[in-house]
Amino acid sequence: MRQHFTIIPATTKQAMRWYAQQHLTLHLLLLLFLGLAQLANAQEGTKQLMPNATDRLYIRIDPFAKYGANTQQRMNIYLNVGEKMHFGMQLSDGTGVKFRIKDAGDNIVFPETSVPTSAGTGYIDTYTEAVSGPNGVKLNGSTVTSGYTTPFVYTAASSGNHYIEFTGDNNAELSFLDVTVTDAANNIITNPDDPNRSAGRLWSQQWSLSTTSFTNFPVNAEFYVFTADEFVNKVKYEMKPNVFDFVANSFGTALTGEQIVRQQSQEGNVLGSTSIGEYKIFLNDPDQAAFPTNNIPPPVVKAWLDNTQLYDYDYNRSPQQLDLSANKPTITRNAGTCPDPSSATFTVESNVSGKATILIDANGDGFVVGTNDRALYMDITPGVNKLVWDLKDANGTLLTDGNFTASGTFLARGPAHFPLYDVESLSGITTSSIRPYSKLNPTLYWDDSNISDWADKSGTNAMAVTKQSQLVINANTPRVWTYSSNNNENNNGNKNTMNSWFNAIDLGLAGFDFTIVTSTSQCNNGSLPVVSDIQKSGVKNADIAFANTDFTNKYSDPGNVTLNKIKILSLPSGTEGVLKLNGVAITLNQEINFADLNNITFTPINNFTGNVSVAWNGSNGSDFATQPASINIAINTAPNISNIGNQAVCADNATSIINFTVGDAETAAGSLTVSASSSNLTIVPIANIVLGGAGANRTITVTPASGQSGSSTITVFVSDGNSNSSASFIVTAGPSSNFTGSTSACVGNALNLTAEETGATSYSWKKEGVEVASTQTFSIASMAAANEGTYTLTVVKNGCTSSKSFQVSIFPHISFTGTTDVCLGGTLTLVADETVATSYSWKKGGVEVGNSQTLTINNIQAANIGADYTLTIEKEGCTNTSPAFAVSLNGPTVAIANGAKVSFCGTSGVLTATAVTGATYQWKKEGANIGTNSNQLTVTEAGSYTVTVLVGGCTNTSEASIVTFNQINSSVTIASNANNNAVCAGQSIAFTATATNGGTNPTYQWQVNGNNVAGATQSFFTSNALSHNDAVTVVMQANISCPQTVNSNEILVTVNALPTITFATNSATISNNEVTITEGESITIDLTGAATYTWTPATGINSQSADGAQVVLAPTSTTTYVVTATSATGCQGAAPSSLKVIVNPKTDLFIPSLFSPNGDGQNDRFIVRGTGIQRITFRVFDRSGHLIYETNSVDEATTTGWDGTKDGVNQPIGMYTWSITGAFVDGREISFKGAKAGKINLLR
Repeated sequence: MRQHFTIIPATTKQAMRWYAQQHLTLHLLLLLFLGLAQLANAQEGTKQLMPNATDRLYIRIDPFAKYGANTQQRMNIYLNVGEKMHFGMQLSDGTGVKFRIKDAGDNIVFPETSVPTSAGTGYIDTYTEAVSGPNGVKLNGSTVTSGYTTPFVYTAASSGNHYIEFTGDNNAELSFLDVTVTDAANNIITNPDDPNRSAGRLWSQQWSLSTTSFTNFPVNAEFYVFTADEFVNKVKYEMKPNVFDFVANSFGTALTGEQIVRQQSQEGNVLGSTSIGEYKIFLNDPDQAAFPTNNIPPPVVKAWLDNTQLYDYDYNRSPQQLDLSANKPTITRNAGTCPDPSSATFTVESNVSGKATILIDANGDGFVVGTNDRALYMDITPGVNKLVWDLKDANGTLLTDGNFTASGTFLARGPAHFPLYDVESLSGITTSSIRPYSKLNPTLYWDDSNISDWADKSGTNAMAVTKQSQLVINANTPRVWTYSSNNNENNNGNKNTMNSWFNAIDLGLAGFDFTIVTSTSQCNNGSLPVVSDIQKSGVKNADIAFANTDFTNKYSDPGNVTLNKIKILSLPSGTEGVLKLNGVAITLNQEINFADLNNITFTPINNFTGNVSVAWNGSNGSDFATQPASINIAINTAPNISNIGNQAVCADNATSIINFTVGDAETAAGSLTVSASSSNLTIVPIANIVLGGAGANRTITVTPASGQSGSSTITVFVSDGNSNSSASFIVTAGPSSNFTGSTSACVGNALNLTAEETGATSYSWKKEGVEVASTQTFSIASMAAANEGTYTLTVVKNGCTSSKSFQVSIFPHISFTGTTDVCLGGTLTLVADETVATSYSWKKGGVEVGNSQTLTINNIQAANIGADYTLTIEKEGCTNTSPAFAVSLNGPTVAIANGAKVSFCGTSGVLTATAVTGATYQWKKEGANIGTNSNQLTVTEAGSYTVTVLVGGCTNTSEASIVTFNQINSSVTIASNANNNAVCAGQSIAFTATATNGGTNPTYQWQVNGNNVAGATQSFFTSNALSHNDAVTVVMQANISCPQTVNSNEILVTVNALPTITFATNSATISNNEVTITEGESITIDLTGAATYTWTPATGINSQSADGAQVVLAPTSTTTYVVTATSATGCQGAAPSSLKVIVNPKTDLFIPSLFSPNGDGQNDRFIVRGTGIQRITFRVFDRSGHLIYETNSVDEATTTGWDGTKDGVNQPIGMYTWSITGAFVDGREISFKGAKAGKINLLR
């Protein structure tokens, strides 16, 4: 929620100015007489409201803290039962004033008592007593002895917020108030990270205060704000109001309206008498036990515009923010023919909730509220969040194609707003985030566009350093305004409500560029809403309830049409649970109206743990989103982590190894993820946290940063993937070397500094190494120039030592920014660092040359130069004059780097002058202008050259350079030994370089295709590894005076490929260069891949073509032929090719079925007819099986055979039996028709 602080008048300003004048002199005299020195961090009240003895900030009683005051105007004190409230006060004005204390139930627990007006119980007599607290109480082990003696004491009978209220004089004011809360043993209650300061227990939602003057006493108090989301922010205003109320709230200068409008400053008192106090405002850091802060995880935030990532931040990473500035989003608009509107989507992914704001600069002049510039807002919840932009400006007009700029706050948390009414002048605002994460000076924002008389009428030009509107994150613009001295004018803060604000967590980009272009074909319906995933979690056996914000936070409509209904697109499984509406199970695709979204619940199955995902979609009443999203429900028991005790270490020392345990009901301890963060990265950087251990037993070691004292809250997170648990502990590096009091004081005034650490072994205050004090308090009775310098405080306690260096200076500060080195004819601009002073006086030689915060002298001449300038500033009754400083002439240093005499080789050269940022150049030859605006000039003629440089109104001319030219032209040519530079692949080619004017020993570097060939540095170069069309050149460096590096001609090498032979035939199969034929057959072979072919041997070649590409082979036995191929370019193959022709001999067998041995010369013998028989056994048997013929001779069996006789006797006619065994020449066994025996018929 937004927070706002308001200052409003309690009475008329005129009456209070009269009042202040009556009492001012008396109080000043009293304080000077007392010679007060403040003590460290004494309790709550005057100590915080008036941190310096010269301050004035009194508590006004009416209507604040009066009997019957509303809750916002109460002065509260939180007490635990048994604790003591010690308190005292002093009235600066008013009579008959009484008070009483009530508890949280409005019961009177301390009876009505008169406010003391003189010594006695509860009376605080001096400033020292007020800031010391009651005597006898103990702070960090040290007993207070310089405070007031007899306080009022109330012992709480109940725990809670009590409040003190007054009655009596309506104009009463408390000049001093102290409230000190202790335990029963009188130990002051402190926060664990700051044992030297009271924990914040005193608070109100609407403090009523008075400075007694709107010119003499600036407010120096710091206020701590406890926000609605349990953040603690701190603010310090350097301002000069008179009577005012200080409040914090959540709505700004207007209760309703657009967020960015409610934040604007407004003319007049727009809040009037409305009861606007809402947030608790403390004077000290709130008690961390009574007012614990939100323990959010370290933020991790990413952002996109459409698909282009703009932002990536991780608190625990180094660097925390990645540089994505090179990413330039382009939004593509629908084609002109598309009937649907266009849109773009901003996506923010975050692990914590908050707010996001995108400011679109529609016209290129910066974002201005009330113009056509567009502000887009997002509520951020953990997970992915989307916002659809309709590409329109604030007036509803579509932006044209072009380039645009925007700024984005992608995550804002813990906001604090400060609308101040009727504050005459403001010198600055110091902002701090305190908890849960510490950050100094978060971005301060404001928008005073509605203030019509926003102008500096003080005559000091003090508002030149600021601007009327500051809405850009990470900007450092000072927030100041002045007072016109006319009480009736609504000028700046006078009679107006000026608002400023900052965020405790503020992550985003000061600016990012994007482009809008129109597509030629795209047509997407940009009027549809967009939904994103919803994350819910709960424990087992318990229903999970939904709220309509669960859905609205994940819904965006380009026309800002609100969510009308949702549709459930999938359901949990029966083993997970039931999604219900009003206790009844939801059905698939059921639509649920917006009004019923609060009635949705999920009931998990008994003892179920795990993740459940349900698809949903949202509708604006007309259309659902194009893409649905998920409802992700985690039913899980959170892991546990043991408590870790607070740790105190000496500065520059690490903690010991700290043991702790983790566990989980469903997840093994070893699978749990442990991480840690530091609330104050200055004290403990993330890199100085070391986690260790395994399983259930884990460890952590913390090392505070070197040279740092102070505290940081270390939070250890344990995650099971669904739920996180954490344990926090405080690491304090001590002793504290911090101190209270201002390090600047007016000349003649006292400066008092007090070390925060109480009860130290020793204190040592040193100025430039020389000790000036050895007590807790260091004082300078009368500030003088000799007291300025660098000081160091060293504190030793309990064996630990810490130190801090700081600067002591005279107030007001007389430092300034700007350069005192100026150009003749240029402009001197110096700006005093002190803001909103009463007067400024710039002098030269004692004569005033300027009387505003900014000194400007145009057209500087010799008379303006000198070492006798001073700056005198008066502010808040103090005057300070600077030591004399010098204003001197300063022109750009320029020279021609080539020197006074320059000899160029060849026909041209380059002169180079000194490079000067932002300069313009004018070259001259013999005094005549030549060349272009560059620090380099290419010259082709001899002569005298100079260059004149102009920058910032200053000019300077170089000394002349005399240029001459001296060059013998060198050249080199190359040639190869190959005809037409052509070779066959793998063949070497040699190149030779011939130099002209190369000198006695030129150097060479051969190149192939522009790349240097390693080792090729001679005048010749040979290679057999070149490729076709490789370009060969050589670079030659001539060995002569004024040497040249020249390139040769280029030779393109032709590398002819070697032929590759392919054998082919239509009558057989060639495999592995082998082919088989039968004895007596021939085969025709065709060759491809070359131009001519030579065959060897000639045996068996029946015929061949003239080029040898076709041959007819008919070898009688197996023969291997070797073929040499030659390409058309004369290249032969790397090796001859071969073809093996395998010749299979003929084999056949025939045995007749009859023969007639009758001497007629026809079939007279029984023979075996056949070819290719290698061996045979041929037998004939009679009918009885007796062998009557046998031969083992192939010749006999095939030529003479059996003649039909046995032993010369003719055998009778009839049937006989034959048999054969043996083999053909190819190894096959012989047979006739598969048989090795058969019948033969003998006839006569």
